Amino acid sequence: MLLSMVECPLTKTSKTMPAMRQRFNVAMSRARDRLYVFHSVTEDMLKPDDLKAEVLAHMRHPMEQGEREKAGLEAVTESPFEAEVLSRLLLMGYRVRPQVEVGSYRIDLVVEGRDDRRLAIELDGDRYHGPEKWAEDTARQRVLERVGWRFWRCWGSSFALDPEGCMADLVRALESMGIEPIGGEAPPNVWTEFRTIGEAPVETSWSTAQKAQDVPTVAAMEHPPALQRILQPGRSLDAVEPEIPLTIAVGDRIQIQILGESRVRTVVLTADKHDPDLGFISVKHPSGRALLGATEDEEIEFELNGQEKRWMVLRVEKVVTLQ
Repeated sequence: MLLSMVECPLTKTSKTMPAMRQRFNVAMSRARDRLYVFHSVTEDMLKPDDLKAEVLAHMRHPMEQGEREKAGLEAVTESPFEAEVLSRLLLMGYRVRPQVEVGSYRIDLVVEGRDDRRLAIELDGDRYHGPEKWAEDTARQRVLERVGWRFWRCWGSSFALDPEGCMADLVRALESMGIEPIGGEAPPNVWTEFRTIGEAPVETSWSTAQKAQDVPTVAAMEHPPALQRILQPGRSLDAVEPEIPLTIAVGDRIQIQILGESRVRTVVLTADKHDPDLGFISVKHPSGRALLGATEDEEIEFELNGQEKRWMVLRVEKVVTLQ
């Protein structure tokens, strides 16, 4: 999965609001195997609480689970049932990771094979997985199956009665997916690499860009997002009209969300009238000065009565006056 974070180093704005955090969480959690982040700013250019800085920091130190694995895989398990199945799999030479976090969920055990093959194992202890938990567990499994995970489940009572039969069934499930024993020691949880792409000459036509077959993808990613369109044969880059985002001007109607508030407000930016209760913000007010020139999905910051305020611009509507 590709995630692009494009921000001008000179005019950058912070992303901290809960609504924006939800968008980032959705974007980051959709990747199942690999995540590529293309970014135009570095951590030292951003504020520590900026979500973009958090993403870059996460990419440098992706998971804490790798440290937990060093202390022993069995110590990570949450029940004797999980520890028993883990121990048996390790003795057979399988590569296993316990308590794997996937988005907001956790999987009891994950067996890994070559070529990114994985089987999720859910071990349902009868004491903790009564009938009231069945619907919840099933719903969670369906969510993960929709993004490509395959599951093998086993009840604690079934394992207590016939552990060998349960393990034989698990091995058959692994073999059906082509997952073979490739070593019991778990590899590093994730592997990351940072690359810096230098500025490349902008191609002037489709034909010259087509000749540079060694770096077509990199060259495409180096153009600004507004130019990320499919060029037709014979059409030059100069002919592509960039999609310029709407900037706020006097007279515009704006939907905003204030940090710490859940409801969305609609205000009109005016030249001099200022009455927030009626939905009018003046450009002479600190909030109006911050709104002027901002764009959709941008967070603005301003100081009022010695306190820092943060608003998020959700939507900009241009008011057209007919003459």
